[in-house]
Amino acid sequence: MTLHTEKTLYNSTSQRIASIYTASLTEFKPVIPAGLDPQQHAALAESERDFHLFLRSLYAAFFQSPQQFGLPLSSDMCIKGGEKDPKQFKQDVKQQLDKPKAMIEQGMDFLMLIGVKGILQDAELLVPQGEYADLIKELKIKKPFLAGLAGVGLQISPRGEAVAITSTSHPAMLLALKNLAEACSRYENTRLGKFNFARADFRALDGKFSPAALDLYQYLGTEDLERVTWLHQFMTGMRYFPEYQIYGIFGWEVQYQGPKKIKASPLLRVHYEYRHVNPLRVDIKCVSVNRLIPLIYSQPRYLLEDFSSRLNTCNGEKCNWCHDKKGLGPSVFEFDGVKRTVCWYHNPDIDELNENSMQVIQQYTRMHEALLPVA
Repeated sequence: MTLHTEKTLYNSTSQRIASIYTASLTEFKPVIPAGLDPQQHAALAESERDFHLFLRSLYAAFFQSPQQFGLPLSSDMCIKGGEKDPKQFKQDVKQQLDKPKAMIEQGMDFLMLIGVKGILQDAELLVPQGEYADLIKELKIKKPFLAGLAGVGLQISPRGEAVAITSTSHPAMLLALKNLAEACSRYENTRLGKFNFARADFRALDGKFSPAALDLYQYLGTEDLERVTWLHQFMTGMRYFPEYQIYGIFGWEVQYQGPKKIKASPLLRVHYEYRHVNPLRVDIKCVSVNRLIPLIYSQPRYLLEDFSSRLNTCNGEKCNWCHDKKGLGPSVFEFDGVKRTVCWYHNPDIDELNENSMQVIQQYTRMHEALLPVA
């Protein structure tokens, strides 16, 4: 099989995974509870700043020197946008990326759990020897990974019946590490808790914070960020409200749900898929084709062209899936002198978020407004 190496963005799969952690890190914003005296306030702010800086340096080290953590140096692989990659290739990409992904995830779980289990004494976090050994065994943390942590200033040393965690590079970080780890460990949604911890998002100290669309979109490069921010403003202005699924650092989605009288399920989905060369993915999930056809002929030509490109020819009795589905069924669509019998399903993928596709999304959304029942 020919692998997609002619447009490799990274030197290894580990660099691709590390880049996602770097992109996910929030802008530093301390969260300080009320009622602290000035000295306590300053100490906590310094600790939160140090922990944020520590994670930034850790993620940079994952990227720059993955071998120092024992991370694999296998050649980078990804799914390219706009291509129909074979199923086997997609499986190969997943397999190649799974190893560094799992190793770094285990390492982040280790950091979070030493914060939960450790007892803060002066400038040290003390974890009982037995609990520390259990963590290492359970999470399968290898010596090279621990050596990599030492390389970014996190020292792990025996101290009597405990293991002492200290930081030479960010000495004030341990209080914030413990506070955030304990808060994030209390989340009923464990994925969301780990997500907030890895992003050093101190808003999670309340034990219930969940990022909104514009928080998630900060993952993206400048151009994509500007476009999805505009889309968010447009969709919410059209009475579509975001619904969220957080799968972890490596995946999330924002779905925009409009009036249920138009469509019971969300119309637009913005999601992050780390295995793609451009992890920003967008879908426009329209109502069934037979509901759209009475409206489509009055639309601008660019929408007719897009609509036509998304249709699937009806396979009749070879498929017959929709024959017992209420409200679904084949339709006849005629465009540029060609008449087709087409399936109810309308392909949702947006291959690239650009000015043209944003115009298409905007017009589909407006067209759906005509489906609102007349009062």
